[in-house]
Amino acid sequence: MKKILEWLSGGIIKDLGNIVDDLTTTKEEKEILKNRLVNMILQHALESNKLKAAIIGEEARGNFLQRSWRPIVMLAFAAVVVFQFFLYPVIKSFKPELPELPVLERPFWDLLMIGIGGYVVGRSAEKIVPQLSFNKSEK
Repeated sequence: MKKILEWLSGGIIKDLGNIVDDLTTTKEEKEILKNRLVNMILQHALESNKLKAAIIGEEARGNFLQRSWRPIVMLAFAAVVVFQFFLYPVIKSFKPELPELPVLERPFWDLLMIGIGGYVVGRSAEKIVPQLSFNKSEK
C-alpha cells in the first residue's frame, strides 16, 4: 500500500493538483478540491484491493479444482523438467536409438517463471486472506 501511495503522490495526485491550481482561484478552494480528489483516489484503490482480496478468498474456499489448479500446473511443469533433464537421459542411456528430445525454448522457461511467481503470490495470499478481517460497517 505504501508503494501505491508513493506512486499516487508522485504522479497522479501531483498532476491533478496542477490541474486544480490552473482551474480554481482561491487557495482554500484549491486545497478543498485537492483533498477531495486524493480521498476519492485512495477510496477507489482501497475498494479495488478489497475486491482482489475477496476474489482470492473465494478461490481459497472453493472446490478442489479451484484450490488445486496452481499446484497441479506447477507439478506438470516439474514433471516436464524432471523428465527432460533426469529421466529421459537415463532411459536414453539404455536405449540409445531413442530420438533426442526437443530443447525447451525460452517461452517455456518464461511461462515457468510466471507460474512460479503466480504460485508463490497466490499461495501467500491464500494463507493471509483467512487471517484478514474486513470491517463490514465500512460499506
